[in-house]
Amino acid sequence: MTFQGSPELNYSGPEGCKGQAFTVAVGPTGTDLLFRYSSSDAYMVDRGNVYHFVAAPLYHRGQLVWDQTFGSTHVVASIDCPPPPPSGPLLPASY
Repeated sequence: MTFQGSPELNYSGPEGCKGQAFTVAVGPTGTDLLFRYSSSDAYMVDRGNVYHFVAAPLYHRGQLVWDQTFGSTHVVASIDCPPPPPSGPLLPASY
């Protein structure tokens, strides 16, 4: 999984709940939506836009849910995974 423009987020492990990373083909061009998360934050790259969910996910009805507004764009991401083990943010605070 390669995050163009954000190489510090690149990931080469299992996808899905086990790896806390997902690649999804969206739209007619098959552009990938990339999503990585920890117990304290998450990153989503969609059509070149990088979204950093700065809070831990909520666990609601068997789903992890991130809900945040980025400028004028409201984004909700949810996945059917158990809560991840406690961890720090994906990137050091310097990013």
